[in-house]
Amino acid sequence: MEERPSRREAIKRLALTGAVLGGAAVATRFAYNTGGYGLARPSGERQVRDFEVGKPPEGYPVLAIAKSSKDPATLVQRAVDALGGIKHFISRGDVVAIKPNIGWDRVPAQAANTNPKVVAAMVKLAFEAGASKVIVTDASCNEAHRCF
Repeated sequence: MEERPSRREAIKRLALTGAVLGGAAVATRFAYNTGGYGLARPSGERQVRDFEVGKPPEGYPVLAIAKSSKDPATLVQRAVDALGGIKHFISRGDVVAIKPNIGWDRVPAQAANTNPKVVAAMVKLAFEAGASKVIVTDASCNEAHRCF
């Protein structure tokens, strides 16, 4: 049976391991990192990405909250209509990816994931707008089959 190292020996080993890992990180930083996308370099403007689909139609907001119904499909329809309608976002023949929050293996009553009826309503709207294919995807934290 092996003898356990003393507390002093364990601390020495941890310190040595930390020094080796830290040294490797510093060496890697200087050897391979050329500054990323140039954001850290003082030359030039900072890159800003615009992920906006497009300007909303005149008189339409960029955020909608639907109320006064317990039916998820009705709420989805009201919210999308308030944003300019589904055709503002989807054209005929588009391949649409819907990324709901489906990270946990919980039932809808626990409100840990997007309600499946909301997801179904969005898929239906996408097909009604002319999408050729709709993909529902997420990176689940628990086993995906149980989450979905």
